[in-house]
Amino acid sequence: MVAEIIKGHKRYYVCDECGMGYAKLELAKKCQAWCTKHRSCNLEIIKFAINAKNPCVFCCAKVKRRLGLKNNNKDG
Repeated sequence: MVAEIIKGHKRYYVCDECGMGYAKLELAKKCQAWCTKHRSCNLEIIKFAINAKNPCVFCCAKVKRRLGLKNNNKDG
């Protein structure tokens, strides 16, 4: 389920799987569907994220696995 966040007069939608935020609900739903099915990032979707400077949890998990670090998120 996509989370809705209201800050001041602005409304944002956040993918519960990866944490990326969007100004449009339809993009957040696309992101959520992709993340749930593929457990990965889709650059064609996340390029519209409003918090794109923050890496998604899937990217972080892959980097941590490669470095042999402990992973504390949903990706396992």
